[in-house]
Amino acid sequence: MRQDDGIAGQIVQVPALADPMAARARVAEWLAEIAGTFDGQALVRVAAEHPKVPELAAGLAEYAHTFGSFCGGMPAVRSAC
Repeated sequence: MRQDDGIAGQIVQVPALADPMAARARVAEWLAEIAGTFDGQALVRVAAEHPKVPELAAGLAEYAHTFGSFCGGMPAVRSAC
């Protein structure tokens, strides 16, 4: 891990997905919604450098019934989801 990796670089394991296609689709939909925002652009860059970030988001999406409202409702959380 590089020193500048932050928390994204520390992700070692992600949840096993029961329905990977559906969970990834929810993440893709959410990312499309925020693509034009500063947070969305930053998240795309982080995800490109750390492939476990979108997988972790897919795990959250699968287990959180209100994933979109959770991530979209709090600016500080948007870039972490």
